[in-house]
Amino acid sequence: MIRVSGTIAEWNPFHNGHSYFISKARQQMTGQVLVAVMSGNYTQRGELAITHKYWRAQAGLRAGVDLVVELPVWLASQSADYFAQAAVEILASLGASELLFGTENQDFSHYQYLTEWLIAHPQSLNQGRPASQSYAMNEVQSLYQLVHNHRDLQGLEINFEGKANNLLAFAYAKANARLSHPMRLTNIWRRQAQHGDVKLASDHDISSGTAIRQALVDVPFDQGRAILSRYASPEMLKAYETGQIGPDLAAYYQDVNYLLTMQPDQLQAQLALYHPDSYQRLRHTAGQASSLAELLALSQHRSLSQVALQRQLLMLALQVTKDELTKLRQQPTPILILAASQAGRQLLKQLKKQENQPKLISRAGRDYYKSWPLIDRSERYYYKKLGLDNHDMMTRPPIFTKD
Repeated sequence: MIRVSGTIAEWNPFHNGHSYFISKARQQMTGQVLVAVMSGNYTQRGELAITHKYWRAQAGLRAGVDLVVELPVWLASQSADYFAQAAVEILASLGASELLFGTENQDFSHYQYLTEWLIAHPQSLNQGRPASQSYAMNEVQSLYQLVHNHRDLQGLEINFEGKANNLLAFAYAKANARLSHPMRLTNIWRRQAQHGDVKLASDHDISSGTAIRQALVDVPFDQGRAILSRYASPEMLKAYETGQIGPDLAAYYQDVNYLLTMQPDQLQAQLALYHPDSYQRLRHTAGQASSLAELLALSQHRSLSQVALQRQLLMLALQVTKDELTKLRQQPTPILILAASQAGRQLLKQLKKQENQPKLISRAGRDYYKSWPLIDRSERYYYKKLGLDNHDMMTRPPIFTKD
């Protein structure tokens, strides 16, 4: 049996920090192959990915991942807990016995202890949550209070302030603890650039995805090329040179603005992630904003984060209803194969011989899109915004390489 180690990724875009992580993962992993569950064309923050999933999967493969599979949009563009639970379950179904992830803290043992304690005490965080902050901030504050007040947890050093990787890793650890056979957890210390950095590094070649995305906005072609040449993978540079970096966010904004102002309230109330207060706020500011960034900036509130608003707008743009989302979550998750090395293909052969094999999709086709209409319309929507031919992109075979 092939031993499998796994990781969870977005690679939006794939940059030098990701190459560093994969190099370290291969040095430390206990498995023989490294599998990545990657968000497809939509990210966990509710954004359209900077370039399509095949460019990003190919970059991961070149950097040392053996198999890249897709996390579908209805699981990818959700809160950290839903995102983590879905991705962890996919890795487990692929036979992973180890999960590797990045953290801002070098030592993750205190976080892991806290997750295991919370699984054993499921009601501990449901007492007295304030409503004056976003859900994520409420949870963080509740965790701090719990660690401070409970005698079983006093002495734990827990810090989520400005540490997005720690927060997501904590969600992975909680999801992993719920598995019948939890995976081994291996954290890799994130050094140099941090997730929330908004400026490109000047003294080294690792910058955050956020900084790279922001630096590419409205810059001359040669400057964008220089940015990607220094900080990102060759695949990201090639995507840029061929006009496949940056979906049309102006057109996306026009779509959501139109729907906010013109779609009847009773239809919007049926959408996934709908909340009357946030939709009222979005509708109120839609007439004042001239761009997506301005709409989000004007609409966010202490109890309403920009990320939550982005996810709601994505559900609006794709017209994902609550009923549709509920039904999708009740079905087996389709696992689309995006890329594989020779070692990854050997793993796929092994998985297909299993009695309870996961729902692997070797190539998207008519039956695939008919079975999952949301995948069909979300893919069409994304490729239209990226200016690419729907048919060519939606029927692409996986990327296979020889070792």
